[in-house]
Amino acid sequence: MNKELFIRQIPLFASLSQEACAQLLKKLKTLDFQKGDIIVQEGDRGDSLYILESGLVKVVLGHGTDNPQVLARLRAGDYFGEMSLLTGEPRSATVIAAVETKALVLHKNELDELMKQYPSMALHFGRVLSKRLKDTSRLKTDRELYTIIAIYAEEEDRMARALLTVNLAASLVKETAKRVVVVDADGEAREVIQALNLNLPTSSVDGPDSYEDVLSRSDIDRFVLSHKSGIDFISIFHGASSRARTGEKDIAPLLSILKNRYDYVLINCASTLNTLIRRAMDHSDLVIYLTSTAPDHLAKCASTLQGFEDQFGYGSNKLMIGILEKGNTPLLSKDEIVERVKVNNVFFFAQDPYAVNSFLRTGYPFVFEYPNSILSLGVKRLARKIGQVSVGLALSSGAARGFAHVGVLKVLHAAGIPIDMIAGSSMGALIGGFYAAGVTPQELEDLVNSYTDRAKVRKTMYDLTLPKSGLAKGNSLIAMFRSQIGDITFERLQIPFIAIATDLRDGTEVKLRRGVVWEALRASGSIPMMFEPYYLQGRCLVDGGITNPLPTNVLVDEGMDIVISIVVNSVYARPTGPANPITSHGDTLLHSVFNELKGEISSPSDKPEQFKILDILFRTIGIMGAAIIEPQAKLADVDVRPDLSHIDWREFHRGPELIAAGVEAAEDALPAIRELLYERMKPEG
Repeated sequence: MNKELFIRQIPLFASLSQEACAQLLKKLKTLDFQKGDIIVQEGDRGDSLYILESGLVKVVLGHGTDNPQVLARLRAGDYFGEMSLLTGEPRSATVIAAVETKALVLHKNELDELMKQYPSMALHFGRVLSKRLKDTSRLKTDRELYTIIAIYAEEEDRMARALLTVNLAASLVKETAKRVVVVDADGEAREVIQALNLNLPTSSVDGPDSYEDVLSRSDIDRFVLSHKSGIDFISIFHGASSRARTGEKDIAPLLSILKNRYDYVLINCASTLNTLIRRAMDHSDLVIYLTSTAPDHLAKCASTLQGFEDQFGYGSNKLMIGILEKGNTPLLSKDEIVERVKVNNVFFFAQDPYAVNSFLRTGYPFVFEYPNSILSLGVKRLARKIGQVSVGLALSSGAARGFAHVGVLKVLHAAGIPIDMIAGSSMGALIGGFYAAGVTPQELEDLVNSYTDRAKVRKTMYDLTLPKSGLAKGNSLIAMFRSQIGDITFERLQIPFIAIATDLRDGTEVKLRRGVVWEALRASGSIPMMFEPYYLQGRCLVDGGITNPLPTNVLVDEGMDIVISIVVNSVYARPTGPANPITSHGDTLLHSVFNELKGEISSPSDKPEQFKILDILFRTIGIMGAAIIEPQAKLADVDVRPDLSHIDWREFHRGPELIAAGVEAAEDALPAIRELLYERMKPEG
């Protein structure tokens, strides 16, 4: 690692003179920490600044107490200890290595010497730390916890609601390792109770006016039924003499008891909005409304949700729409649904009659028996959203270097790391879109390896045209896209996916998330001058790497809890091969075409500093992208960076090397990813 370049990326040292930076590097010491090592202790005297070279650390308030609080997680490029170092105050928190970690350390006496030698350094430190204090006061807090979740649907979707409630509960047990109970507030979903093979308790009090049901008691243990899937189950109608009268009772006391016993309480709400159901919704942290995309259903959904907002004061953060796919209803995008119902949280549940019938027959949740069915994937994705362990993957642009994304996906897939959303630019969009469509890592690797044949690269990339708006039409790329993923739409993808493009007319970033996927990939990878712009959804679109080469911000905006970035672009790239770097067959072909157009033949230049057209295109976009990437990478929880400095942006034929580099970088990052996931799954208390 080039330590000078690394140090200059840190705001504290960004403006140091070359001489001052050289002196700083001499004073920095490297320390290694094992997982669990305490780096600094809350309350201790601070005499050192730490800069993370690699690894992951947790900043913990109250470490060793009954209620420790994780304030932040820091990774490579982050630093800590600067406030205690300059003010002399005790450490405000404990910092613990979450995985194997390497840090550069600067002691107070050495910093003092540097500031005496370079007075401007002290002034710069003051400015940076003042801004850091302001930024710290604005740090994003964890979003509101969803403990009590009410699930509602109209009468015709009653069965689907009950099935999804139980399978969502089972997924929460699996995905979060937390305690989950299902409260049946419907009383009509007998099929589900029978499928679960639950033996319902009876009332201990006889007589037609008996009201010794679960809503009337504080000792509810005998009403709690345990299922082999790990979930508990309570029916509020067990032991009740009158369902109608039970529907007018208050469920709040029961929910209060359950909230103290369980991490998640899921309520299977009846379709009739009686007093009990209204009180259940009033005490819920989240209401999930299940509906189809039929126009009348969406209209009723919007009207009902408006009533919920008016009656309960719900904001959009407390409401979620679950779209039940049905064969006779239109397939709408998330944006179209949001526009109609005015709620931003939307999840899709595909049809899978085979999985559903199997559950009703065996009593074993389909999310366990058929974990990879598209219905199960949707339910598990919602469970991770509720459990705050949703994972978003941002894939950067980088031309040929984007093949390294395949190596990272191989490792994540083999390790069982769930991916809940993918956002990509240019080549990152291509790889991400293929994976979201169900192309496996092995199939992606086979595809990449097939391009070791440079003739195939030329055939796919260089379908040359008269250079009116681009050197290549891009039709060969489209043919390749369609051969792999067909005409699949965003709504049919296995993983939600967003491709980034740039509007050539106004220079704005465009998020593509509806329609046919291959069109979005063609637009996102339209390198200016290399390919003709692509016209889509009323816009003239070019390469997404121009405006957002690493769309981590898109994933943050979408509410992903853990964001992983894969950066394959770098401003420090150097060409390989001879002094004149442009000698590939593709460039020779373009050169000959230009000579034909000019009506003359000229010899290639032998000046080593000259670049030809493809290098200028790829390098210009790459350099622009690298400058934008750093602040975007800071938004990620884990930043994966394959070492690709020896491979040029145009060397598509070096796929095996690129994949190997991606594998190596992902394996290095895997402990940090697992730590972030599994730490959130630890039971509380």
